[in-house]
Amino acid sequence: LKITVDIELRDLVNDEILWQTTGLVETQDFDGGPEVNITQERENEEKALRELAEELAQRIRTLSTEGF
Repeated sequence: LKITVDIELRDLVNDEILWQTTGLVETQDFDGGPEVNITQERENEEKALRELAEELAQRIRTLSTEGF
């Protein structure tokens, strides 16, 4: 899996961008293909997506708070 996101942290009161980044990429491998049955492949993909989301969230938190 590969996810690319653009992130913007905005002060809605003052309508100011506090932090932003574009093209932030995270990837996660999972077992799939003809040697893996479809049910197992989907479970592997879902697990990889959850792990990728957790890693991306941690990375965003770190990047967005480094300057504060």
